[in-house]
Amino acid sequence: MGPFILNWPIIVHCGYSGFSETPPPFQVSVGISAKSQSSDNQMGFGAIRSILRPLSRTLASRVAASCSSPPFPAAKPLLCSFFGGSRLPWIQVANHFHSLSLTDTRLPKRRPMTHPKKKRFKLKPPGPYAYVQYTPGEPIASNNPNKGSVKRRNAKKRIGQRRAFILSEKKKRQALVQEAKRKKRIKEVERKMAKVARERAWEERLAELQRLEEEKKKSMMVIILSSKRSLNKSRRRCSPSSISPLVLLLHGFPETWFSWRHQIDFLSGHGYHVVAPDLRGYADSDSPPSHESYTVSHLVADVIGLLDHYGTAQAFVAGHDWGATIGWSLCLFRPDLVKGFISLSVPYFPRHPNLKPLEFFKSFGDGLYISQFQKPGRAEAAFAKHDILTVIRKFLLTTRTDYLVAPPDTEIIDDLEIPSTIPDWITDDELQVYADKFQKSGFTGPLNYYRAMDLNWEIMAPWQDSKIVVPTMFIFGDKDNGNEGEHGKMQYVKGEMFKSLVPNLEIIVIEDGHHYIQQEKSKRVSEEMLSFFNKLGNTSE
Repeated sequence: MGPFILNWPIIVHCGYSGFSETPPPFQVSVGISAKSQSSDNQMGFGAIRSILRPLSRTLASRVAASCSSPPFPAAKPLLCSFFGGSRLPWIQVANHFHSLSLTDTRLPKRRPMTHPKKKRFKLKPPGPYAYVQYTPGEPIASNNPNKGSVKRRNAKKRIGQRRAFILSEKKKRQALVQEAKRKKRIKEVERKMAKVARERAWEERLAELQRLEEEKKKSMMVIILSSKRSLNKSRRRCSPSSISPLVLLLHGFPETWFSWRHQIDFLSGHGYHVVAPDLRGYADSDSPPSHESYTVSHLVADVIGLLDHYGTAQAFVAGHDWGATIGWSLCLFRPDLVKGFISLSVPYFPRHPNLKPLEFFKSFGDGLYISQFQKPGRAEAAFAKHDILTVIRKFLLTTRTDYLVAPPDTEIIDDLEIPSTIPDWITDDELQVYADKFQKSGFTGPLNYYRAMDLNWEIMAPWQDSKIVVPTMFIFGDKDNGNEGEHGKMQYVKGEMFKSLVPNLEIIVIEDGHHYIQQEKSKRVSEEMLSFFNKLGNTSE
């Protein structure tokens, strides 16, 4: 059977944008040869179905798309309205999320935020550019750049400068943070080191206090005297009896044993064995150059050695000025050696737990005589401007009742005045005796007593808040140095603190008496001393 063409018209009405009411038909002609028909008879409609199915799907999708979204709302598709709706019920409508066509696929996925958008490759090299305005026929002006390009170049330049500034500020902040961390680490290390140092210092101080406490319990001051000549000059008067009670008299500044001349004759005449030595640094006794050799430990050891030399178990002790300070310390260190103690002019002051003496004296200013005596050579140079006899007169004959404070930029030796007439309790010959002794020994040794005051404060730490248990008499004049003021000596002596520190105390105030009371009021002082010693002697018997 020869081939023939079979035309099967398929008419589909689609949306039409024209103005005619009947849209033109869309015709599709399918040609099938007789050979294909004969084979279809043999194969069935399988081959025809495989050709028509994809084509029908494509046509249906396009018809549905045109019916769902017509270009003009007035034109309605006839096929869609024929079935009573805007869409065909058996055709799945395509949308922008999904497509049923063979060629359409899903839309590409959205670019993730983590993946930056790739920049297009530019053939144009990086700027900035300086284009010039060009007019045909005129030469190009090389120095007339385009304003827009210059503006852009300057903007980029500013952007670069800002970025560089931000980077530099960031580096500065990082450097500051690192420096702060470094300082913090240094402070932590210093804090730890300070803690270790405090602990170590406390351990050392505790060991020192324990050592001093052991020395206090043993009551032994192991001090090697610098020479056999120490305290070798003593003036004594002995009673006929070889068992006479021993009386030890200790002088002050600036004196020698000669200041006790009246008491030596008076007491020895009443049966007492009187010893009045020149203290360390004075007159004929040895005078070590360093102030560290003038602490209370050395001075009390000298006294103990002197008592051992005379082989007495107990003795009466009297001290004036620095001799009184030595006597108070002897009563604390070795109360078993002291039968009775008499202090002249200087009371017992308690040790301050935290404030050193020199720190306390700073409140009086640089004019205080004790402050001027601290620097080695200063007082010696000031004394050297005067002859020795004048220096002795200025100190022994003063009638001042203050703390001996000189005006600013003035030495105390220059501020002291000599009275117009010499008082009747001393003569020129007696003043010359002092001058001759200090002409030989100088003033460095006596001044070293004042320069060792802070060392004494450290040595007396184990005896903090200790009381004087030895029977004591305190004698002073009502016009003594330092009596004036609310915090003067007079108020302290009459107060309760002094009596609480020295429970067994008797106070004698002598009218019109000044600092060197044992010479100025020699008779009254000698009688009070004899009465006190006799009373204690009778009690012990």
